[in-house]
Amino acid sequence: MKLKTLKKSHLQNLEHSQFAIHVYKISKEADIKKLNSLLPALKAAIDAEEEVLNLPREKEYTKELKVLDKARDESYRAFCLCVASGKYRHSEAIRKAAEEVGKVLKRYPRVPSSSNDYETGSIRNLMVDLRDEKFEPLITLLGAKSDLDQLSADNDAFSQLFLKHFSAKAPIPTAQVRRSRAMTDKAINAIILRITSLSDLEPDTIGLSSLIIRYNKLVNNRKLTLTLRKAARKRRSGDDIIPFENKKSKSGKGEQESVIAETVDEDSIGEEKMEKTVESSGGGEDFPVETKSDGGGEEEKAGERSRRKKNDKKINKEPSAGAKEKLL
Repeated sequence: MKLKTLKKSHLQNLEHSQFAIHVYKISKEADIKKLNSLLPALKAAIDAEEEVLNLPREKEYTKELKVLDKARDESYRAFCLCVASGKYRHSEAIRKAAEEVGKVLKRYPRVPSSSNDYETGSIRNLMVDLRDEKFEPLITLLGAKSDLDQLSADNDAFSQLFLKHFSAKAPIPTAQVRRSRAMTDKAINAIILRITSLSDLEPDTIGLSSLIIRYNKLVNNRKLTLTLRKAARKRRSGDDIIPFENKKSKSGKGEQESVIAETVDEDSIGEEKMEKTVESSGGGEDFPVETKSDGGGEEEKAGERSRRKKNDKKINKEPSAGAKEKLL
């Protein structure tokens, strides 16, 4: 029995590690003495590859940061609404205070919709400006001091947690993933080579035939996965659809020839219908069928045409049954 081949490079990272795990398990279950010595190397390669692929799917504290960012956005809007409401007060001092604070807010536009760092820096600079001796009495007059303090606290909380968002664990480069896969492939190839050698030299080894059958089934399963993935990729890209081919030539002669052919066919059909109508009208005369001849016969054709014209005139002159009733 022969082992089937598989291009392991076409497998995705997790699929590759799972394939190696399956090979290790079926080889261990076969319990072939001359094969067991190679299994520790494969197990070590699998563990190294699993460690490389065990990456977090998202950064730490992502959900907590979203909550804090939403909180500071709401605090910023609450402060802005409090300042804007001062413009509609009856007190002239409150209106002027709202106008002065509003000028400072215009220095930092679109704060909630900005990036995290831009928003953090904008709110921090806004705190420095509004906590100046000139603006402190204006903030108190507007009744917005509590909103300003809440905005500052929410911004500081977000800034502190944002640094924890970046973990100290360095990202694993792609080259390391490739090296780990190469080591696993080397261990798998050693096992495959040992199985092939045993099948040639010692085919009667206990458990060898069942191991080869199981390995071939595993390879067939992986090949099916790759085939289905390739077909799905073609469907998404539209490569499996045959493009429409315009058969019309550049000069347009193909279209003209088809139109002429259709016109000729329609005329011939009209002549056939006319001949059938004349024959069924009961004229009592048998009209000869037109045949091709090398010479002569032109007079017969002319006479036949004249008789057809006369017969057509007679048919056209005869009124229909409905017309006769109207005449009566």
